Amino acid sequence: AERFAACFRACEAAGLLYANPAYARSPPEFGNAMAWEEVQACGQFRIKELGGSTGEPAALVLEVEVRSPHHVSCPIGKRPR
Repeated sequence: AERFAACFRACEAAGLLYANPAYARSPPEFGNAMAWEEVQACGQFRIKELGGSTGEPAALVLEVEVRSPHHVSCPIGKRPR
């Protein structure tokens, strides 16, 4: 959980968080969490446009769902909380 929180904080500080309009009406665990309280509750957040320096185009435009190991659809499998 500490690594997931640190990952979120780093992505938030870098301005990488992304809310995909296609998921605006999704259940919370698949929605657009943008604040730590939401992220912690649903277990995921999205990032987009990785690697560009300030004022330069992104090195990679890719939307990624970053999930906690406790998320209902985490591919790592079920882990105790």
